[in-house]
Amino acid sequence: MWWKASLKILLLFSGLLFACLPPKKAVLPPPSKVPTPSKEVKEEAAGGLLRVKKASGEVLKESGRRLKVGLVLPFSEKETEKREAFLRGCFLGAGIFGPQSLPYRVSLQFDDKSAEPLIDPLVLKRSLEQKQMKNLIETVLKEGIKEVGILYPSSSTGERELMFLKKVLSESGLNVSFAKSYPPETTDFSRVLKDIKQFPQGLWVIEGDKVCLIASSLAFLGKSGVRILAPETDDPRRTFSSCGRYLEGALLGCSFYKESTRQEVRTFREFYKKTYAQEPDLWAFLGYESIRGVLEGDEKLYVPFILKIQGGRLREIP
Repeated sequence: MWWKASLKILLLFSGLLFACLPPKKAVLPPPSKVPTPSKEVKEEAAGGLLRVKKASGEVLKESGRRLKVGLVLPFSEKETEKREAFLRGCFLGAGIFGPQSLPYRVSLQFDDKSAEPLIDPLVLKRSLEQKQMKNLIETVLKEGIKEVGILYPSSSTGERELMFLKKVLSESGLNVSFAKSYPPETTDFSRVLKDIKQFPQGLWVIEGDKVCLIASSLAFLGKSGVRILAPETDDPRRTFSSCGRYLEGALLGCSFYKESTRQEVRTFREFYKKTYAQEPDLWAFLGYESIRGVLEGDEKLYVPFILKIQGGRLREIP
């Protein structure tokens, strides 16, 4: 009988490892049936983080209690990579895997809307995007830019973003000289830009992944002096490598810059690569920093990244 008991223990231990460890093809909790969280879930997630971020760290360090953290996983079946990256970051931040050891235990609960705090990655991402826009506008003003034009996709999402952006820019004191739309599938922007007779100091590009196409078209039209302003540039380093020669003076925003010199990013990247043998992305960073933010009441999660291309170099603005 002793061997049966041993076998059961071995199976339980193996099951625990495979349930927690999130490699590329890990067995993880099933995707949420609803791909987009409700308004109530978003409000609860944001409110939960605000309510506990200042007190939870001190309480845990003093009492050594177990903290239960709820995770909303609003990813569809086609977004497995995002979901797994987010979970890998959460596991690392909670000390379940990695070189860190915490003086308290963290229990992660999946899609339990009654849990508090409740972390929703989409809510966190949107919060970062809004603060990124605010920081980018502040940087634009500090750079002495007073007038901008806007390029946006002719879609319902593009129209909504344009209305919000014009309002925010107007409130900040920036003048908008024009707002020009383009079909979402556009690759040759010279046709879109050639009808603009006078360009302002800066050109705000709503879609960060279109930066290189727009910059090369400006250079073709002899307008390379126009400074591109682009939030949500997924990979500023790759953008700089691809078309940096056309982007002198550009200001790029991003929610996660893995080459950042910030100590918290360097530490996270080092731990993540050591634990999972791969580079982290935005979703992994959101998972890690959201857990650490709850445990330590750390505001650093809510500070996005602004970079400037100057003198042929990509520089992070503190």
